[in-house]
Amino acid sequence: LQPSDPNGKADPYLKCSLGSFAESDRKKHIKATLAPDFYRTYEIPVKIPGESTLKLAVYDWDRFHLPGTGDTLIGETTIDIEDRFFHKT
Repeated sequence: LQPSDPNGKADPYLKCSLGSFAESDRKKHIKATLAPDFYRTYEIPVKIPGESTLKLAVYDWDRFHLPGTGDTLIGETTIDIEDRFFHKT
């Protein structure tokens, strides 16, 4: 991961969303690391065809923010669950 804190580390956590489902692990952030082991499992109800874009994002937890700002986005990816389901290899 990219360092996001003055100490050259980050306090990463995950955000996961698909359609109306959203989950944040902000309270479970991992302190002072650039190589986190998240080991998270999410059970998300999905109907195919339907909303199928799974978004996973890694944020840096910050104790203090300026008004109107939030934690720093480190990186994110999207996975089309429907595409993965219909194109098994």
